[in-house]
Amino acid sequence: MTPNCKSQECKLELVSTQIQVDEEYPTLVRDLVAKVRHLALLFTDPYGVPQFAEGFPSGDPYSLDPGTVIARITDPNDIDELDQVEYLLHKERNGAFGAIFTTLIEGNLACDKWDCIVPKMKYIETLEKPYNLITSNSNSMVYTALKACGIAISWSGGINNHFGWGNDLLKPRPIFDVKCRPHVYHA
Repeated sequence: MTPNCKSQECKLELVSTQIQVDEEYPTLVRDLVAKVRHLALLFTDPYGVPQFAEGFPSGDPYSLDPGTVIARITDPNDIDELDQVEYLLHKERNGAFGAIFTTLIEGNLACDKWDCIVPKMKYIETLEKPYNLITSNSNSMVYTALKACGIAISWSGGINNHFGWGNDLLKPRPIFDVKCRPHVYHA
């Protein structure tokens, strides 16, 4: 359920964090992924309750079959989940994961945009786009939702280490003929 946003206290932020990789993965994988950053959206409702929206793979992102891009959105009615968000947010605001916060919108417009972003991300998930660490991933999920909801992005975080940024998951994919020329499009 979306919060009732009748005050000017709503806020929508873009959060960039360093990706964390478990020790079980080879050093090469850990070293490469350590340079990559993950984007998420942080919405704060008029009561100060934070909610995250982000993309994730349905499987192991470092395997041969990472699955599809899925949405993970905080349930504002789940107290345990909200406690976990508060805990992570406290750590990130104090420098954990190299977190960088960029305010996108504040006030009533932030509430309206959140009401667009949540269903848009859920819709993108239904498209079952194959997850790819470099192209169609969590960052492209955030980019696509923001673009589809009319939020222009101009932020100082840069896109260099945000693989997938700029990849619109709602655009049709080309199907190639034998000579690898695009000729037919489908969703």
